[in-house]
Amino acid sequence: MSTVSPPSYVDPSLHRTPSYSAEPAYHEQRIALADRLRPRPSGNFIKESKGGGVRLRLNAQEDDVALPVYGSNGVVEGTVELSKPEAVTSVEVKVCALFVVILTY
Repeated sequence: MSTVSPPSYVDPSLHRTPSYSAEPAYHEQRIALADRLRPRPSGNFIKESKGGGVRLRLNAQEDDVALPVYGSNGVVEGTVELSKPEAVTSVEVKVCALFVVILTY
């Protein structure tokens, strides 16, 4: 009685690891580019209180946007500017779907 081995199930072209590069080859095309490769915006988003005594300035925003934009795990960075800081005892900034600034006098 003779035994026969089963056929090979590995495609011969899979024996070597394909080479990768940052740029597509002549027969490839780029369909998307990750956000992390884009330069960070350099403008500011500025929101001023109705009375003009408080200004919120958020960095790394596109110019002339209606609302600030942050990606996943984005860093919220900016300043709270007060026209009369001597009267303020504390400042709280709550970051959520809306920005709420609470001043305690």
